[in-house]
Amino acid sequence: MKRYKRSGYLAGVAIATSLMLAACTDDSDVDEGEGAGDSGEEAEGEPQEGGDLSIALAGEPDTVDPHGTNDVTRISF
Repeated sequence: MKRYKRSGYLAGVAIATSLMLAACTDDSDVDEGEGAGDSGEEAEGEPQEGGDLSIALAGEPDTVDPHGTNDVTRISF
């Protein structure tokens, strides 16, 4: 029984170590493809004022005061 505990522990350590090493690698030479992520280009022109902002909610909030409700889905954007 002790043999299985040791091998499980070693497998866990090996997995954790490999995840840490994979997270710490340098991704500067990785090609992400054409449509993946930010293109690196900045938007041109001046920012414009005005316009509409639409926010979708799952339902009607109980109150418009975010401090007066404990319904987390209504106050997190």
